[in-house]
Amino acid sequence: MTLDAVLEDIAATGNGLWYVRVIIIMSLNMALLAVEVNMLTFVVYCAEDTWDLSSWAGDVLVDLSTVGCFLGTMIWGPVADVIGRMHVLWITMAGMVIFGMLSAIAPTFAIFVILRFLTGF
Repeated sequence: MTLDAVLEDIAATGNGLWYVRVIIIMSLNMALLAVEVNMLTFVVYCAEDTWDLSSWAGDVLVDLSTVGCFLGTMIWGPVADVIGRMHVLWITMAGMVIFGMLSAIAPTFAIFVILRFLTGF
């Protein structure tokens, strides 16, 4: 089968309900990720006030959240090749929601940073 034949087969199937569902799910996933990333701007100041931290602690929070996203991409990408992208998408979305909610009730800054790392992961 040539690349042209594959592209013709894809074009012949059209944009059905499955395609629309994937677009909606991916859009919700990206919106959730955007909220998590943009929320760090406000969370840093709140964390510094709540736990009376210096400014470097806020930098650590942002850095480890970003490292969590990076490592999550490196680990979940190959896993998605094995078990399927939709399964990994649902697993990572559930993890993002669960760890994000747990970070809201974190008793210490160290636990908060770990939970934010796992939220990004």
